[in-house]
Amino acid sequence: MKSSNDTDTYKDQVTMADIAARAGVAVSTVSRVINRSPLVAPAKRKEIEVVIAEMGYRPAPLEKRKGIRKDPWPWIRHHAFKLILFGQYDLHWITNHAPIYSYALHGVEEATSPLGFRRDLERVETESELLKVLEKGDADGFLVLNTGHDPLPDKLSQFPVVTFMGSHDHLLCDRVLPDAERAGYLAAKYLRGKGCRYCIAIGGDTSIYRKRAEAFSEALKAYNIDVVEVLDASIERGGPRLHQANRSLISAHVKPLLAKAAKPVGIFSVADVITPAIYSEMKDVGFTIGSNLHVVSCNNERPYLDPLDSAPAVIDTQADYIGQRAVRQLLRRLESPDSPYEKILIQPKLIEPNGD
Repeated sequence: MKSSNDTDTYKDQVTMADIAARAGVAVSTVSRVINRSPLVAPAKRKEIEVVIAEMGYRPAPLEKRKGIRKDPWPWIRHHAFKLILFGQYDLHWITNHAPIYSYALHGVEEATSPLGFRRDLERVETESELLKVLEKGDADGFLVLNTGHDPLPDKLSQFPVVTFMGSHDHLLCDRVLPDAERAGYLAAKYLRGKGCRYCIAIGGDTSIYRKRAEAFSEALKAYNIDVVEVLDASIERGGPRLHQANRSLISAHVKPLLAKAAKPVGIFSVADVITPAIYSEMKDVGFTIGSNLHVVSCNNERPYLDPLDSAPAVIDTQADYIGQRAVRQLLRRLESPDSPYEKILIQPKLIEPNGD
């Protein structure tokens, strides 16, 4: 037999307000952690869970909590998201030639699996095809991965859409992408710390690569370090079943620069796919990685980097986390459809060759 004060078993002097005050967050954030909402970032969730444990707070069982919703997603109709690959590249290409996109898709999977939502995948190549998918109305929201850096239609603003990994600045929708300028700054800081007197930023010619290279150049020129940007669309060879570096073009660009460069030289490879080619070409002209030449690669795509004899410094753009964050942003958009659009920049991390 239950006693009359059975529910008092779960009452405690510690309240959610106490937890919130100790953790430095809102009470609503504590409530979301307790109720397992995915709208709380994993790192923040762990911090709050530590405080809950330290203070000995014991929430009442789900069925005894006041005001708890039977449906935690009352604004959700289909319990389905649609992941759209936009551009000329399909899932086969991503899996075999673009590890960074695979990491981002894995992040989406990690974030959506606990929700129990259906995840549908579609690939479209044109703006008209994309709009047709959005207009079907058979999903609550849409995650768009732009694999080819092609322009996206302005009409995205009419739908609950989050683009991730890369997009054009004019878009009126939520965007989750790596902080390109920060990546360039981290590369410059590392090479400056190695005493490099002459630096080269090299890679393909896309908007995100230009941002990385420009930030890299600006940071180094402030210290009177000579820097050259070599961005050429033909440096990366791409196609439905191809993604590789153009070794002969890299050689034609870089070797004349090295012939007159003051050592040590620093090279910022704005994408990992071309880093192995840089290593190969440097051996031919008498440079030693880690001695009179230092390399920073960008994206942290292990299939390209792991086979290298000497590990470069790497800018990890955290693609996996970008995928996770895109899912959380889509949930926020569905919960608050009239809120301002957000551009969320995910901060990259520098991984030095010794693993520090």
